[in-house]
Amino acid sequence: SLTVLFYLTPVFYGLANVPSRYSLLLKLNPMATIVTANRWLLLGEPAPSLLQCLYTVGLSVAIAVLGYLFFVRVQDRFVDNL
Repeated sequence: SLTVLFYLTPVFYGLANVPSRYSLLLKLNPMATIVTANRWLLLGEPAPSLLQCLYTVGLSVAIAVLGYLFFVRVQDRFVDNL
């Protein structure tokens, strides 16, 4: 799954170069918004929309909270598994 996200992150190509049928799939990748924002700052390409930025922040917070809750649940056994 990380390999798929790697190839779906527009580092060497902009979202404008992607066929429209795949653009929604790319916009679901939170790293695409971050890379697009960097391309906007450095290369002057179009900025990501506010909705894309909010989606990225919301998904990042949700993943962080889920990761914390998982860690709290397994922290007693965590050292034993290392």
